[in-house]
Amino acid sequence: MGSGTGNRRGHRGVAGRIAEVARQRAGGRKIVHARIGIRYTAVQLDDGACGLALTELRRPDPTECKDDTPLLPGALKKPLERLLDGLCGGDPLQRSIALATANAILNGAHAEHEQGDVLDMLELRPEDRLAMVGCFWPLLEQARDSVAEVVVLEQIDKPHDFMLPASRANDVLPSSQVAIITATAIVNDTIDGLLELCTGCRQVAIVGPSTPLAPEAFSQTPVTHLCGSLVEEPEQVMEIVATGGGMRAFKGHLRKLCVEVQGKR
Repeated sequence: MGSGTGNRRGHRGVAGRIAEVARQRAGGRKIVHARIGIRYTAVQLDDGACGLALTELRRPDPTECKDDTPLLPGALKKPLERLLDGLCGGDPLQRSIALATANAILNGAHAEHEQGDVLDMLELRPEDRLAMVGCFWPLLEQARDSVAEVVVLEQIDKPHDFMLPASRANDVLPSSQVAIITATAIVNDTIDGLLELCTGCRQVAIVGPSTPLAPEAFSQTPVTHLCGSLVEEPEQVMEIVATGGGMRAFKGHLRKLCVEVQGKR
């Protein structure tokens, strides 16, 4: 999910900064397992750490994708640092693999944080407009009573109730006080354009299991909170991914973590 406003900036954009931070923290680790499912991609490192990212390239056949799948040619043989280059490339599947790899490297560093949801971290005011890029139904239901308006930007052709086409991001985000953006925007290369539209927001959160918990990568953006996941049971998560499962199936195998981005503007 994204607004279509993204542009590829290589190492100058958010994706490039995520890759840079992940390279610095890789510490010689290697990938030992990878799964590409129709919903999510999972990567496991040799120290047991596991990371997730949404699979941007949809496959019609929800069969298990094994480590030697043609979709992952030589990926397990590449130096981990080179694999991270895929975050800045033009191939959506390689971006999914690279982001899952980055999350495996980065998110474990925040294991000491208490489990939390994004709404526990945000300061919502009665007069606020809350914009969501991607519809998060549980968050939507909780937030409605705390703000004046919730507007959801989604991949639809026409407005429907509180939802607007993603192409309306230019109209919605600059006039919102709070924004919640799906981390899928990193995978589909729309994150930079979306964040440019959020410079007037008081708070901006990146959410979802694809979220890299790397505050340094977002320090020069309007982002104030990163709300992602720590995979606590890698074997179960890898199996769920391989068989086409998603967030509901992950329940009990992940721990939601939220971290603040310090040193803002």
